[in-house]
Parts: sequence; C-alpha cells; structure tokens
Amino acid sequence: TTARTGLAPHVPTCADWDVRDLVAHLGMVHRWAAANLRGDEGHRPEDSQAEAAASDDLLAWFDEGLDALIAALHDTPADAAPVVFLQDAPPPRQFWARRQAHETTVHAVDAISAELGRWPRAPEVPVTPEIA
Repeated sequence: TTARTGLAPHVPTCADWDVRDLVAHLGMVHRWAAANLRGDEGHRPEDSQAEAAASDDLLAWFDEGLDALIAALHDTPADAAPVVFLQDAPPPRQFWARRQAHETTVHAVDAISAELGRWPRAPEVPVTPEIA
C-alpha cells in the first residue's frame, strides 16, 4: 500500500499523521519490541524516531526494523524474560509476536485508509480471523 500511495498522503484514521509519520511510528515500535526481546535496556524509542526523521529511504529503514523484529522473535529463547506489560501474559516471545501482529495490522488498515482517502469499510480490509 505504501509503495503505491507514497509517503505524503494524509492518514484519515490518524488525524495528524501522513503516511511518513505512520511508517516512522511503526518502524519505531518494531525496533522497540525487538529491543525488549533482546533485553536491550539501553534502547530509546526517541533514537528510532530521530533515525526515521533523518532517513533518506524511510521504507528501507522500516524494512530493516521489521527484519530485526522477525530475527528477535526467532532468536529469543523460549525461557527468556523480556519485559511484557500484561498480567497473566503468555510467554514473552508469544506475547511480543501477538502484540506486534496486532500493532502491524492496525497500522496496515491505517495505510489502506491513506490509499482510499477515507476510513475503509470491512470488505476493503484484508484481515483474516487468525489475526485475532
């Protein structure tokens, strides 16, 4: 969707954002989650935000963060103890995989809204029941 719309369109579902803001936010969140999985206590989300703002190729920067998240989800041992923020949460790797699946899906719908120029209707959103 973003490759088709570009980074300039307004995101109707996120009042003050354009697609650039949306991509920067999601890339920051992916990096934050990956840092939590790796136990990187020195990670600061504002550093990722500054990287996004300075990037000449925001989509490549986004892809790097997504790759880092996937690697962290894959490489984190099942018995690792990264931070989770729910009581009675599933094991951390499962928690972060599910949390990021939801975060990414919500913002994919936001990207669809930017492409359409309005809030999308349910048939226009390719979200499967498995995501829930």
